[in-house]
Amino acid sequence: MDVEDATVESEIVFRWSDPMSSNWAGFTDKVISNILIRSNESPEKIEAVKQLALNGWAVGEGLANATDIDVGILINADEWSGLHARPGRVESPVSMDGGRTITNVTPDLTLQTVEIEDDLAVDMQDFPNPMIFSEIAIAESAHDAQRPYLHRVRAKSLTQNYQTWELYADDSRGYEGPDRAPTSRDYFTVGTSLCLMSQLTANQMFLQKQGIEIKDFRVEHQFDYQQDGFMTPATTGHLDGVTTRVIVKGDVEKDAVMDFAKQALRMCFAGEGIQQATDMETSVYLNGDMLR
Repeated sequence: MDVEDATVESEIVFRWSDPMSSNWAGFTDKVISNILIRSNESPEKIEAVKQLALNGWAVGEGLANATDIDVGILINADEWSGLHARPGRVESPVSMDGGRTITNVTPDLTLQTVEIEDDLAVDMQDFPNPMIFSEIAIAESAHDAQRPYLHRVRAKSLTQNYQTWELYADDSRGYEGPDRAPTSRDYFTVGTSLCLMSQLTANQMFLQKQGIEIKDFRVEHQFDYQQDGFMTPATTGHLDGVTTRVIVKGDVEKDAVMDFAKQALRMCFAGEGIQQATDMETSVYLNGDMLR
């Protein structure tokens, strides 16, 4: 097959219900993934390529279907080994590795297949209920002959005061030489961990107003991915399970710590998207026209 170019445009819709209350919960309502292809091949062949890609998409399978999560909460555990959070700042939005830019702030995105809404304005003292916002992204080839699976990704949260970030991902398994960026699964795994960390941080502030002081916390994750029939027409991808550990440090009652961790888990958009079946909407556009 002769494919001149391929790009994926995405929008993920998230929702918080009852923020700043004991019923605070987070949801992943929809994942939109549009595949844009330039090619002189027939629509039937392009549709077949789309189906092959979806079949091998382990992360997509984990989102589309309910996936088991093994959750554990550890209180004042011995695994801290002197680690703790400390204030700091990032000197520059640009990160480099081996002469290649890995992250950078880039101009805002224009998507061909998704209508971009205005950025959500958020008052940290008065959250809307429900709070609904989207994240958008464009993924495309980095056009690196030595690493054909090296991709450029640009992403933005449609929330005021958020910038558009440029990232790179390298899934070039089996090619000689060191990888040049994290894998796509690395990003999904660490993104889930950071989502839960964000909810723990928000919940820590919520509890502070009630006089409950959580000193420190961290998240540990293991995701079990599987791909069968790799590089064959029968390829399939799976997310077989997730192990989540929330480790909390603080001189408070055990029940308060457990409630703190459980609510943060309930608030985590990514965890909900994995644990429950998520609405997945995927279309393919050939030379600008959506295939029906």
